[in-house]
Amino acid sequence: MEKLIIANWKAHPETLAEGRVLYSAELALAEKYASVKTVICPPVEMVKELSEIDSKHLGSQDVFWQPDEDNYGVRYVLVGHSDRRYPSSGAGDTNEVINAKIRVALASKATPILLVGERNKGDDRELVLSEQLSKSLSSLSPDELGKILICYEPVWAISRPAPEIAPAFGKLGQVPVGISDEFQQKGNLGSGTFYHSDTPENILIVATIIKQITGAETILYGGSVNSQNVADFLQHSEISGVVVGEASLDATEFENILQVVSK
Repeated sequence: MEKLIIANWKAHPETLAEGRVLYSAELALAEKYASVKTVICPPVEMVKELSEIDSKHLGSQDVFWQPDEDNYGVRYVLVGHSDRRYPSSGAGDTNEVINAKIRVALASKATPILLVGERNKGDDRELVLSEQLSKSLSSLSPDELGKILICYEPVWAISRPAPEIAPAFGKLGQVPVGISDEFQQKGNLGSGTFYHSDTPENILIVATIIKQITGAETILYGGSVNSQNVADFLQHSEISGVVVGEASLDATEFENILQVVSK
């Protein structure tokens, strides 16, 4: 199965000139490792200019356009990232706002990647995810659900010097209340959600639980992914890709990731 690698540059680099250099380098890498599906998500402010270089692998970190506006060829768009949910100042995106953004993305033929996950390590993961998924995906048709990817990215696991590993849910079959029936009635999501835990066995248990919730056959993960751990995240067929943050700002490290994944 073709793996999906998403480079999320967040607020970097600082200048458009630097962005052009990095974007061109990673476009070349995407072509070099063509067996891997690569998406590059620069800062929203750079999307228009970088699309003029090439939009084949172009993604966006947010839905910045209205339904009747140009999205500059964006193929994939992150929705619900923690930077948008929990900004350093001001109000963040609510689940209802995220639902609206998903609809705009779908209307423009861009694939939404819904990011979900608990903010703090001690939070009630099942409760948080149940609320995020049910509200963010509310009232979407089976066809629309099938076009959405879901990525599990616990906020506490992002960009840590020594990445912590998110623990799995407890027992197999513990499904957050109030969401499983809704998705069983509406239909299944496409490729989607990933929860990483400390052992391969727990990863598969969690993947099974997420399938029970949404029907997703495959899953994505984000949270301090690099060339040293990406193989661990992708060793199972249930895991279809990763969102790479800080490591995607170094073209050499990003190539190392693509090289590992392409094997």
